[in-house]
Amino acid sequence: MDKKEIKINRMRSVKEVTKEYNKLIADVETNEFYKIDLTNRVNCYTCEECGHITKTIDIDAGVTPFMFTCEKYKETAMCSCKNITSNSSFFNDIAPNQAPTFEWYRPTLKQVLKMRAKEDGLLDHILQGGLDYRKRGVEQIQPSSQSETKSEKKAHAILFAEWCEKNDYVYLPQEDLWCDVNQERFTTSELHDRFLNKE
Repeated sequence: MDKKEIKINRMRSVKEVTKEYNKLIADVETNEFYKIDLTNRVNCYTCEECGHITKTIDIDAGVTPFMFTCEKYKETAMCSCKNITSNSSFFNDIAPNQAPTFEWYRPTLKQVLKMRAKEDGLLDHILQGGLDYRKRGVEQIQPSSQSETKSEKKAHAILFAEWCEKNDYVYLPQEDLWCDVNQERFTTSELHDRFLNKE
């Protein structure tokens, strides 16, 4: 990615990114490309150096990379691979007895808007149909009622996003955590509880 492209990303307005994101979501709902079976859609990345297999699973339909940083390096930076990338098995489960440790997902609009300040190309990747990753087991916001309509859920999400911005909570996509002015970290679930309790 060149400097010109980075500059364009940084200058995008909330309105522009929101428009592109909504276009993407409409495409996801109608384009045959995204109509795939996500049942156990796993991928195995084998490290070129140490041979460790990092197993991932797709929970949303979208584009994922064919290379991934070795999990052992990502977790401890102590393995011999020294951050060498791992190669994809292209959705062949070559480690059936191993559970996925990362999942590929489509970020929410709020999360995408936070990417505007980044210079790593993630914003473009997401808006072009790509997925982001996180550790498995990350708690997600649960709707306050299973009978909520789509419009009610959307309104609830907007209120939550506005509350986060008003209270200076910043989303850290690489950690999948929120940070306040005192640098204290919160999971989305923890922050959502604060929002509900208006702490």
